Amino acid sequence: MGDYVEYPVKPEPTDMDEYLDKPVFGAGPISRVVGLTERQTYDGLEKGRLDGDKFGKLWVSTPRRLLAPFQKRARESETTNNAT
Repeated sequence: MGDYVEYPVKPEPTDMDEYLDKPVFGAGPISRVVGLTERQTYDGLEKGRLDGDKFGKLWVSTPRRLLAPFQKRARESETTNNAT
């Protein structure tokens, strides 16, 4: 786990893929990625509303996996707004 990163991080545009694919361990750091409280994040992970896996007792995910549903909704909303 030498690649542990403290979130939130403001990545350089050229490092965006590396930032999006770097693992985030624990509900606290994951909560800073998605902008929720730690409790809301833990609950979302436990209920499958947020995309993550258990690694021992810790939750682990990547910003890309966590933010994908929001990006999908934004694209769908953009498509809907452009159709009118």
